[in-house]
Amino acid sequence: IFRHPAVVLTGTWEYSEDDLSRITANRRDQLVILASEKDVEGYLRISQLVDGDLYYWSSVNPQTNGEHAGKLMDMGAAVRSQGGIWIAPAAPGFDARLVGGNTVVERRDGETLRLSWQAALGSLPHAIGIISWNEFSENTHIEPSTNYGNTTLTHVADIAGAPSPTAIDFDSSGPEGSRSQQLGPYLALGFFLTLLVGSLVLIRHRSKALSAATSSSDTFDGHEPDG
Repeated sequence: IFRHPAVVLTGTWEYSEDDLSRITANRRDQLVILASEKDVEGYLRISQLVDGDLYYWSSVNPQTNGEHAGKLMDMGAAVRSQGGIWIAPAAPGFDARLVGGNTVVERRDGETLRLSWQAALGSLPHAIGIISWNEFSENTHIEPSTNYGNTTLTHVADIAGAPSPTAIDFDSSGPEGSRSQQLGPYLALGFFLTLLVGSLVLIRHRSKALSAATSSSDTFDGHEPDG
């Protein structure tokens, strides 16, 4: 989707500017290197050393967190002001109990994902980063599963205006060479195409939103940390 393969550096707030410079300086002509900062100040500190930001926010409850949409808007505005690529997060749900926490965000038959996606779109992103494909331990997965079947992938396709994917006898943990394993690449390709279509939808939404912002006097001027 972008000019080069995209790589996200997780935990960029842990690095000094000198360390990040040594990591990124000789690689940005071949890679799109994104930070994973979670606030405006953190991104502005290193904005000249990276090509943008992908915010991994899996634990937010978009139904109850009143600062969710505003924080994404602020982050998007900050990244775009520095000429960076902004990838906003959207997640179908969350459950930290298997990893020692107690936060639970119910999926609500796709409504959590829809609200999360809507807030992400409101920040005028270049793309939306869905959290996640197979993070079963935090219950953010959209991969077909015993508990949810294909329903979450269908919700993603519906939101993105893409055809619903189909999975038959899918088991990503199956032995190599099994029918389930053989289907994996095709499902992954189908999912990528779904995201690509979603990106085109985002471009249309973003163009409309930018036009609306330009024609008005309004301007776009925060999360519990994920691991």
